Amino acid sequence: MNNYISSNSTVPRELKRLATTKRIPTVCISFLLALVVLVFTLVFGQSALAAKPDSTPPGGHLNITGVNVVFTSASTTTFFISGEDLDFGSPLTVTLGGFGPLDIIDAGNTGIIAKLDLDPDELEAGDYLLTVSRGNGQSQNDEYDLTIGAVGSAR
Repeated sequence: MNNYISSNSTVPRELKRLATTKRIPTVCISFLLALVVLVFTLVFGQSALAAKPDSTPPGGHLNITGVNVVFTSASTTTFFISGEDLDFGSPLTVTLGGFGPLDIIDAGNTGIIAKLDLDPDELEAGDYLLTVSRGNGQSQNDEYDLTIGAVGSAR
């Protein structure tokens, strides 16, 4: 007899037989099989759902909704860029007109903080094209017409 169950025990005979022969009950096998199928479905089913093509039209992903410009020091201008789906995980590039790439301070899905090491006095009032890029695809790029300084005609 098994060391775990004494012969005088009140354990039913079927359980004693299972314990002494070390067989796994059919119910346990069915449960484990169902658990494996469930885990397999969750893991691979989720991947299949994620692989479905997006129904959003091209250009509908990365979207700049606003830009705030702050002259943070005598030699730095900081840009607070807000938007949607800004984080694709690819390398991020933010440019402002002919100034080239800005330095990225922080970036997330709904906001980017970038800086331009330039004396604010050298950044003339006017219209600039600010671009955010996370890749080559149309949906991974957006542009924003940014006006710095006075707007409209002076009267």
